[in-house]
Amino acid sequence: SHIGRKTFVNTPSLRNLVLDGNNLTTMKLDTLDHLNMLAGLVLHNNPWVCDCHLREFRDWIVNRGLYAQPTSCAEPPVLSGRHWSDLNSDDLACKPQILFPDAHITKKVDGGNVTLMCQVQGDPMPDVQWVFNSRIIGNYSSRTYGDQRYLVTESIDKTRWVNLTLTNVRNQDRGDYTCVAKSAGGVDEKIVYLM
Repeated sequence: SHIGRKTFVNTPSLRNLVLDGNNLTTMKLDTLDHLNMLAGLVLHNNPWVCDCHLREFRDWIVNRGLYAQPTSCAEPPVLSGRHWSDLNSDDLACKPQILFPDAHITKKVDGGNVTLMCQVQGDPMPDVQWVFNSRIIGNYSSRTYGDQRYLVTESIDKTRWVNLTLTNVRNQDRGDYTCVAKSAGGVDEKIVYLM
């Protein structure tokens, strides 16, 4: 189920490696990338989890011409049964995670302005949107609905912050605002209830 990173460090002239029929779900690239003589690699019949943790290794296998049929994904369900050669690098994604808020929260407002914050991480970095009453609120822009003004701002470092500012909050603005993070790896969402 696991092969250590230093397992093949003393075998630089290894030409063929057969690892089929094991319980391998992922592997780090540095386990094999120093094997410059490697010409044959058999990896099928393993329950590979084709997500962002396997991407670098899978890309290296395909780019070096070491891919052998029928190596395929066992997980996630959307990629189950797909051969590695039929995938794009971007298909191997991890489910995004909303870091803040870390749970559904309630925010009290009596008029004025309010800013709802959402911090997200993911590989690849997911798209993030705010949703209110089944309507997507302007993504990375200012939009006005009636006399209500919504301003969505974004900043990216190692995580993505997508903040929604509501100005002149009124009774009809109260309700559930959902931060939705979406990528090829899945969806995460958190609700901020404005009361």
